[in-house]
Amino acid sequence: MFAMSLDEFSHLPIFSGLTQAQTDCLGHYLIPRSFPEHQTIFRQGEPTNYFYILTKGQVAIDFKPYDGPPLVVAHISPGGVFGVSAALGKISYSSSASTIKDCEALCLNGEKLTKIYMKNSETGRIFLERLASVLAERLNDTRTQILTMLTQEWCHVNHVNGGRG
Repeated sequence: MFAMSLDEFSHLPIFSGLTQAQTDCLGHYLIPRSFPEHQTIFRQGEPTNYFYILTKGQVAIDFKPYDGPPLVVAHISPGGVFGVSAALGKISYSSSASTIKDCEALCLNGEKLTKIYMKNSETGRIFLERLASVLAERLNDTRTQILTMLTQEWCHVNHVNGGRG
């Protein structure tokens, strides 16, 4: 287990825009966890429990479409977040997360986070704005990955068919 002071975690990007009082409020619910290299933290479809803020290591986020192989949709580095489904009150995770390196993360229970939103709407609004920003960036990265994959596949098919696509 590792220890991180309130002052240290308040500088993480997800807490940007929150007052010290709001950060302190959230800090009381943070649970530090460590994960060894190559460990699955959660799988797509499993019930949501925690939202994670990575403080050390690297995590891969995989999404498995129903008709294809899993795709790595993001690599999370320190300061990044994952398990967003829990923060949004979803029933199950929409993707899987596994460690690439030994990791340390701060975990927030999804149900407690929802209660925080309800008790302090301003804290909830700012926190959700930060999450929306993270998700928009991740979706853009995923779009780029899918476009690259489709372009490579099209080029391969086009080459094999002698330019007849």
